Amino acid sequence: MSTPLRILIADDDALVRLVARAVVEKAGMSVIEAADGAEALSCLDSDERFDLVLLDLDMPVIGGLDILRRIRASAETARVPVLVLTGADGAEMQTALDLGASGIFPKPIAAERLLARIREVAS
Repeated sequence: MSTPLRILIADDDALVRLVARAVVEKAGMSVIEAADGAEALSCLDSDERFDLVLLDLDMPVIGGLDILRRIRASAETARVPVLVLTGADGAEMQTALDLGASGIFPKPIAAERLLARIREVAS
């Protein structure tokens, strides 16, 4: 049996975290949640290793783009796929892609589409 994928869900919206967690855990993946940017960085700086990060751009304390920059700048996390969760459109999404996001995933979360994208970028 293979090891389940470990996913970090970083979003300040508790409902988004709840839905994303339910979707990925039902698919047999393991989840850690972060409610703001500082918490997300703390998780990423821990001994915990993640196979993928679901990252909201608009978060308190430290914004998603800054987190993405730090993920890509660290040798430990530079290759971890990052799917940006967003309800916005426009320049921020392009900036996220330019900074190395693996893709953009729109809110509200559609369960089957999210699982397909996770499997696509984490493989």
